[in-house]
Amino acid sequence: MRILFTAFFVVSIFWGCIAQSITDKKTTWSSVTLTDISNNSTIDLNSQFILDHNQTIKWVQRGGELTYTFDITNVSGQWSNTDEPGSIDCTVTINGLTGNIEFYRNNNGLEIKTNINRAGVNDMPFIFIISKVQINIP
Repeated sequence: MRILFTAFFVVSIFWGCIAQSITDKKTTWSSVTLTDISNNSTIDLNSQFILDHNQTIKWVQRGGELTYTFDITNVSGQWSNTDEPGSIDCTVTINGLTGNIEFYRNNNGLEIKTNINRAGVNDMPFIFIISKVQINIP
């Protein structure tokens, strides 16, 4: 009976770790460049996106002097390993505006795509090239 309990305990911990998504943790995504997809221009901008569990996304610029906080209202997808292809799409709000911030890995590497709507127009048509991801324990 003791062996059965131990085996069940180990398996339950293993499955819990596998099923976790990056949104279950606090993750910091660092970027030094972005592409403005409205005109296909590349812009140098040191910034970080801090995904804080399923609650907020902070876009930090100028070494912390400028921060925008997006409230997460919904998360689509589950992605547990940023070294493998996958994505998380967060529906967000900020100052009465709504949109999406998508975190993903594709053939180009890690990227974040922003789409914040103002009067039906994407006010943040950006793709951020991610240079580093730090995943913190919950």
